[in-house]
Amino acid sequence: GESKQTYLRGTHGQLWGRPALGQDAKFLLTHFAQCPDCGASMVVSTRAVGTGKSRRREHILECSGWRRKGRTVCQNDRVIPLRLAEALVCDAVADDVLRPDVLGAALDRAATVLLAGRAGRASERARLVARLDAIETEVARLTDALAHGVAVASIAEAMAGRERERDELRLQVAALDAVPVFGPADRDALTAELQVVLDDWREGLRTSLAQGRQILRKLIRGRVTFRPDVRDGTKGWRVEGVGTIRPLLVGHLPTEGAASGGALADVNGVHGLASPTGFEPVFQP
Repeated sequence: GESKQTYLRGTHGQLWGRPALGQDAKFLLTHFAQCPDCGASMVVSTRAVGTGKSRRREHILECSGWRRKGRTVCQNDRVIPLRLAEALVCDAVADDVLRPDVLGAALDRAATVLLAGRAGRASERARLVARLDAIETEVARLTDALAHGVAVASIAEAMAGRERERDELRLQVAALDAVPVFGPADRDALTAELQVVLDDWREGLRTSLAQGRQILRKLIRGRVTFRPDVRDGTKGWRVEGVGTIRPLLVGHLPTEGAASGGALADVNGVHGLASPTGFEPVFQP
């Protein structure tokens, strides 16, 4: 139905999960911004702007601590127009996190980890195969002994133990052989595939409230802050935060059991959202 269309979709029709707060949040930045001075949440309220017939109510973002209890709790009485705050965050995420070069760097780090893991697996496989060959030789010797009626009970017990070890070794070798190879060609194909997802996420930030909130939840660690800034004599705002490219890669990189966690842990792609592209001038009415 209509609610299902609010899900983010990656490639192959994969669902990226339902926004935790569903459709309840009316604004993109609800629960995503905090006061840089006291750490309290930034909340949405309204103020009157303009005069005469042009007078209207404008949504703003302000410190909840200052709004509730004033300067006894927080000195930050600064407010930022909500429309500007949302644009700042969307621009910062799109330009500082969802960038092709950030994605490429993350994939390079993942490839390095996966290739190093492949070398380790080759060494482990060689060790297992050598042990398996030795076990096969022992099983053949024990089988021959049984055929000649030598100490039947003890030989049968020893053979059962060797056969159990042999079966376990075969399973371990098969598990290593089943791990996908991640080479240069795979990286190029995955880059092209993820570029489509990256473009979809950049667009979703601005075209859908539900998708935009879901994307922010995935890509922003913690919450963002807004600080006044001055550039070339122009007053403005600077958005600061920490982003990660990791959720974009989940489900696309080869899985290797515990080893996959190591690869993904190495491709967080953490970037501060405070960049020149995250600055916009503010003109107070």
